[in-house]
Amino acid sequence: VMVVDEDGMVELGSVHNGRLTQPSSGVSPVDGPLLETPGQRQSRAAFPRRSRFASGYLTDGLRSERFNLTRAWESISYVSEDNELLREELRQSTEATRFQQQRWRMVIIVVIGVCTGFVTVGLLLGIESANRVKMEWVMSLYSTSSWNAWLALTMTNMALFTASCSVILFVHPPAAGSGVPEVKAYLNGILLKQSFSSRTFVCKFLSTSLACGSGLPVGPEGPIIALGGCLGHLFSSDSVLNLLPGGHLRFTNQFRRTAISLGVSAGVAAAFGAPIGAVLFTIEEVAQLFNNSILWVGFVSSFMSYLVTILFNWSKAIVFSEASEGGFRTGGLFNVGDVNQWKLQEIPCFVVLGVCMGLFGALFNFCNVHIVNTLYRKTVVRVNRRRQLLEVAVLAGVVSTVLFVVPYFWACIPKGNLRKDVSGEASDLLLREFEEGFNSIWCDNRADEYNPMGTLTLATLDEQVRFLFLSSHTGTDFAPFSTNVLLCYFLLFSASACLLAGTVMSTGVFIPMIIMGGAFGRTYGRVLQYLLPHFVEEGFDYAAYAVVGAAACVAGCTHITIAITVIMLEITSDFRLLGPIMVAVSFSRGVADMFTPSLYDMILEAKLVPFLAPEPSVLMERLRCCQVMSKPVQSFPLAPTVKDVLEKLRDPALTHNGFPVVHNKSLVGTVTRHQLDVLLTNLEWFLTAPLDSVGVGQALDGPMGQLASYRNSPVSLGWEQSVHDVPDHLLAERLDLSRWMDAAPLTIHTMHSVSRAYLLFKNFGLRHLPVVDEANSLQGMITRHDIAHIQNHPEKYEGSMLRPLQWSFPVAAAESTEPARGPDHDAPPSRGARGSLPSVGRHLAASIRLGDERNGRLLPRFWTPDEAPDEAGDGVALSDRAVSVRRVSGLFGNFPSV
Repeated sequence: VMVVDEDGMVELGSVHNGRLTQPSSGVSPVDGPLLETPGQRQSRAAFPRRSRFASGYLTDGLRSERFNLTRAWESISYVSEDNELLREELRQSTEATRFQQQRWRMVIIVVIGVCTGFVTVGLLLGIESANRVKMEWVMSLYSTSSWNAWLALTMTNMALFTASCSVILFVHPPAAGSGVPEVKAYLNGILLKQSFSSRTFVCKFLSTSLACGSGLPVGPEGPIIALGGCLGHLFSSDSVLNLLPGGHLRFTNQFRRTAISLGVSAGVAAAFGAPIGAVLFTIEEVAQLFNNSILWVGFVSSFMSYLVTILFNWSKAIVFSEASEGGFRTGGLFNVGDVNQWKLQEIPCFVVLGVCMGLFGALFNFCNVHIVNTLYRKTVVRVNRRRQLLEVAVLAGVVSTVLFVVPYFWACIPKGNLRKDVSGEASDLLLREFEEGFNSIWCDNRADEYNPMGTLTLATLDEQVRFLFLSSHTGTDFAPFSTNVLLCYFLLFSASACLLAGTVMSTGVFIPMIIMGGAFGRTYGRVLQYLLPHFVEEGFDYAAYAVVGAAACVAGCTHITIAITVIMLEITSDFRLLGPIMVAVSFSRGVADMFTPSLYDMILEAKLVPFLAPEPSVLMERLRCCQVMSKPVQSFPLAPTVKDVLEKLRDPALTHNGFPVVHNKSLVGTVTRHQLDVLLTNLEWFLTAPLDSVGVGQALDGPMGQLASYRNSPVSLGWEQSVHDVPDHLLAERLDLSRWMDAAPLTIHTMHSVSRAYLLFKNFGLRHLPVVDEANSLQGMITRHDIAHIQNHPEKYEGSMLRPLQWSFPVAAAESTEPARGPDHDAPPSRGARGSLPSVGRHLAASIRLGDERNGRLLPRFWTPDEAPDEAGDGVALSDRAVSVRRVSGLFGNFPSV
């Protein structure tokens, strides 16, 4: 097999039994891509076979690379198939049934919010209890021996991490990670195998509880978001919808996408106590298609989840008699206190803080994704399960040892020094809350002294955030942590979080980002106090810089702006910081965008997930669909035989989910693999009981109901050959696909830019897009993987792929009343009186027909017979040859001169 390159002939391989193989790579003939058959080649004889480099079409290497990509991930189609089943359901739909559907949808929305709230409360309660019991045991051992306390802390954390990793490794590997990238991928149109199954839900819950119970720099907020998505996936499944009385709701991918978005919104609301920010987070970061209905249902789901957490905190405060002491708070998750009003001259300081956090976010993303997880883990750790389990245990032991030993090098501070800096009833309340977390490790007088570094390193993540956000009421120098302590803690915590993120556990980095930003922001505030002492006299407050730094750090790592601004305001209950947060977040996001994508997008890119960006690239504007489409396309006629359908479904080289249906060389529809599987599974029923339009609606609970459920067929992910026990006497029977196929699929013209195809995939949630010519003849197919490959590997489409197209159309030449003068002398006529296009033009071995002949004159093709021009004034005489081809060149661009 040869292909012409700029340098001559390049051998790609050899043909064995109709398959292309590469002898140098040792690929067996069975594994090579399937070549077209002689019949398929004959059907494409109208197209001149030229070098793909010269014509701008795909090279075999790019097609093979994209073919391998389709085997790793599978796309999701969010467009309902316009077939007879859907039309019959719409005909039977009334206002009463629509009202019932809306009512049951609202019930499911409320159930998703309530269940997510209870799951979040149970998870956080288990983590808090595990941390409290562990630290009480460790500190009781510390009173006898510091060595025993270190051993107990280290061994406990190693055991928790090992158990958390074992749940993932040996029970359900898809439950690893925070789950936020998987949610983004699913809502973007990518199906990740078992990412939202019930098994994933249970394993993620257990793994998160065990890992976060250690108190190390791993957070539960990311897994909580994924757990909410799992609940949304569960309550939108067929097994749950079929339990509803009356069968008013049927499964659709659109409803499942909405339900998962609601679960995400409810998870954020329960995890942070920020229902408004949760809705904005879903729209900004997760949901790919925005509509007004998501705002309303997302708000309801978030409110129900937030209400569950509020009621739980209220009951907990009553049971433990905390309400009278301020233990129950209906406000933010982290009480900042009464932060002093910021001054206008501090805006440049917030700008610098935002720039610093943007640089740090880009550095953190690069180190975590490219260095730790790609260069190190992918090549060293992820070789076998034993190494992954050993890595988790070693990291737990090392980080626990460092966090336990480092406080030894810091001097203890008398607790009475804090009372001198605080006055007022509110400040006393905050100080009492702070004193509950005092840690006197490595102190001689444990009753009257505390260790500032040990207070931070040995506290839970929520307590660490409260310590960093703590403010004084009077604006005096309330500084429980010195600059050295904060800076050292920031470096230790950042390094630990970077190493732990990406291990084989179900953990997140959202709260660690807040802690890193808060520590840096508070350090930055103390540096400003030293450099600009006049700010202290005007009410300078470290807590403001801690909150602003936390928001900027999250924006620098995740590139979330609006949602994190609202979330930080809700969890701190201090709206006076709105201006500084907006300034810092804007600069942090702008600086981070210059260096790296968001952390979640980088994770998806590292996993080779074909994730579509929000906007098409400039390259897509220049490329045409005919240059990137895949061809030849495997298609079906309107009435294929059962044998033909079985052969294509069982062919391991044809893992496609959609097949075009062609009739008389024109595209008339598309049919999915799922529909074909249902037809073959119930073959005798469909052949012996053909239904009219009325019967379709009466049998929606049988095989028709299977067709009415627009599921996705698991073909690319672990797909095995379709095995249908079809009797031999039925192999010659024909299947009528006209009733079940999508009779109105979205298509795109060969000359349209790839950016248009991109917008169709993005806005309509397509899985595949047929490419047709001006006669609606099927020319090729573009899939989501093709678009993602162009987006992620633009360098492979530069150069020869962007050469000027040599335009040619496979249509017959118009007949002329004069003898042909030969290809070197024929020239197309000029435009007609109404601006019509010329009729005949020679280009290479093909001809172009743009009109019809009528009484010796050219009539444009798009004119109807009623609008036919008269012989005297309209049209162009076919005998008129004195026309310059340059006018045609202006129409077609780079048309070669004749």
